[in-house]
Amino acid sequence: MKKINIFAVISILIVILIGVLLIRQSKYVDASQKTNLLRKIEFSDVYVSEKENKVNVEVPMSYELLNIIIALGNIEESYTSLTNINTEYYQNVISYFQPFANHEVIQKVKALNDTGNYPRLRQIFIYCFIDNEMKLDSNYPDNQSIDDLSGYISLINDFAKKTDFQKFYYDNQDFYENEIRLLSELVDVHAMWHWLEQNFEQRYSSIKIILSPLVGGAHNTTGYSDTDSDFSEIIIFVSTPKLLDKDKYNSESVFKGLVERMIFTEMDHHYVNPTTDYDDNYRKVIKAFRNLSYWNEGTSYKKEILTFNEYMTWATFLIYAKEKYDLDDYLEIKSVTAKMMNYRKFVRFEEFADNLIELRTQHSNKTVESLYPYLLNELKN
Repeated sequence: MKKINIFAVISILIVILIGVLLIRQSKYVDASQKTNLLRKIEFSDVYVSEKENKVNVEVPMSYELLNIIIALGNIEESYTSLTNINTEYYQNVISYFQPFANHEVIQKVKALNDTGNYPRLRQIFIYCFIDNEMKLDSNYPDNQSIDDLSGYISLINDFAKKTDFQKFYYDNQDFYENEIRLLSELVDVHAMWHWLEQNFEQRYSSIKIILSPLVGGAHNTTGYSDTDSDFSEIIIFVSTPKLLDKDKYNSESVFKGLVERMIFTEMDHHYVNPTTDYDDNYRKVIKAFRNLSYWNEGTSYKKEILTFNEYMTWATFLIYAKEKYDLDDYLEIKSVTAKMMNYRKFVRFEEFADNLIELRTQHSNKTVESLYPYLLNELKN
């Protein structure tokens, strides 16, 4: 009986070994770290025709309401990346809304944000106000976000009514319009968009930038693709240019470049991420970044692909900046960017970026996407 059991165990081990060898020979890819930034929804023909090849910058009412709720939940915090507390507008928000800081929705939203789930709540931009109540915008039939937000909408509506939020929003309408105008003057989104599509295979139809003067450094991106056409829309959530202290930099151009970086390093995720996800690139990135603590000493982005993509999006921005700005301005932009990435615990960023920039110099006729094999080969070594 014991001999039969030993024989069975050996047989099982042989089968497992053969399976492992077959997997290796087939270049099996564990795709668990691959992510799709675009959700499928059905856009109307009218929306598609209105937004095709357009850049839209907005401060949506529902989104600003969310950020006011977030700000109230963080009053006791000395620093939070979710809220920029260093503005007159922030003080006005606190002055107006603090009497309602004990509303039930404040702590409920804070509890979700404290777990790092703020991108889920930011999908609230797909809601708009109709007859003094927040309702789904018919342009965005996003069932996943509707489900995600279902436990919050009634409380947020209650808060909006009790605080007369719409009056506050309309009283500040000129301020919001000025923030939109300032960003549009500083950032040539069409130029960045064109540059990215010259350097990557991916194509997108529209870009929407969602602003809030209350947002701190916690930026993110998502997007949608149409179920019935090739239309796709990149959505970018960022702060306004006033997040940066203009007086800290040696020129207006450096300030402009760093404001552009806010937009660029979200937008280019839609180009970098899919390129990283190509099977050959993906396998090589996993292998090169296997010793993750060597690249990332922080507590966020604790996956090989997430860390690599953050390196790659910011390094790609530096290529763009080098090709656009005067040398002195570019060098300051590069220095500030390297310090920021080091602060974020991406401790090999400067070395990584220098490597990619040098490859671009050596292969000036190649796109950034086509530099992947060269870069990954060097990282392997």
